[in-house]
Amino acid sequence: MNSLRSTVAVVILAGIVAVLSLPVLIRRSPASIASLALGTDEAFATSGIEPRENQVGGGAIRWLGPKATFQFEGVGPGWIDIDLVVRDHRSEVTLIANGARIGTLLPRHGHFASRIRLVGPSLVFGLETDGFAAPGRTLGTQIISLTVQPAQASPGPGAVPGRLWLALFAVILASSLTQALAGLSVWSALLPPALYLLLVLPAGLWRSGWLFECAVLIGAATVVSALLSRRARGGASSRGWLQAALIMALVVHGVLPPSPLVIQGDVQLHGNKLGEVARGNLFPASRTDHKPPFEIPYGFSFYGVLTPWASLGVSNVHVVREGAAFFSAFSALALALVLGRASASLAAGAMILWTFAPVNIRTMAFGNLSNVFAQSIFVLFLVAAILMRPGPVRAGFLAF
Repeated sequence: MNSLRSTVAVVILAGIVAVLSLPVLIRRSPASIASLALGTDEAFATSGIEPRENQVGGGAIRWLGPKATFQFEGVGPGWIDIDLVVRDHRSEVTLIANGARIGTLLPRHGHFASRIRLVGPSLVFGLETDGFAAPGRTLGTQIISLTVQPAQASPGPGAVPGRLWLALFAVILASSLTQALAGLSVWSALLPPALYLLLVLPAGLWRSGWLFECAVLIGAATVVSALLSRRARGGASSRGWLQAALIMALVVHGVLPPSPLVIQGDVQLHGNKLGEVARGNLFPASRTDHKPPFEIPYGFSFYGVLTPWASLGVSNVHVVREGAAFFSAFSALALALVLGRASASLAAGAMILWTFAPVNIRTMAFGNLSNVFAQSIFVLFLVAAILMRPGPVRAGFLAF
């Protein structure tokens, strides 16, 4: 009965805080931004977007095809402001909003701003042009940014669309019930919703499909961390700290890296290498632009594991990003599981060190995904060695 009362109290408290704070946060940053610089362009794109291309010396470009569309949920109904910046199109670009033509951009003209009225809650923004032929593809224009926001924010809780309320309260309810059923502190249920808002509010990402994808991932991280923490040895306080550390580890290494919030510089390279391995090249290498150039070999194992999910003829960026994040998160869970058998406090401390170690943060952020995979396999190797009984099998395993 006390657990049920505490759970209800936490849900009510979280709801009150959300109702008071979320409308303020939305009014301060009402825009949703599909931006090349921020890396959020792909979050809102539904078709016609080409892979991101890093440039020698820094910077990046992203081409759109002759027809491309972006979708923003919950921006209407009512008047909305649209601001588009593109470049390098060779022919006239027609701009379409929910099927209606709203403007054009001639060659050498890259900025469009307009205020239109939406009848429904969603905006499907399209760009259409004749395009031009490039090696292996047809290109339209380069996307720089597309910003969409209501012309005037609604007062009070009405400023927050129903889809955001729905997703947030689903996370609150799921985390509260998980804590109660696992017998852990229900007050820890406030951490997942807070992390969730940190992941969906920047750049108005809550108007994209990331809103519900992130909610599912945060919910899964909460459940898994609770189950593992419940099995750890220690008091209620130490197991609570372990769960908090595990949630942070799963978010930082499993949810955040493949999200629209992080630009990983080398992911295109790894996606291409995965495609090579899927086509039968078991010894992938890259050639540098030095004079004279030299080749850098890449290990086969990372790409070999992900080959069943690879597709021929596409960049496979999503596969390598999500694959590296999965192995990183899985290795953290395995390490916490084996250390938690000795002490929940020890496992919590290890999770904090592993999560925020600069080398781990930098490796994932730079997109050195094969190195992330190698670190994860090394941790899993150590975990397996610890779990094995002493004897010749374990000795041979360690020697190998």
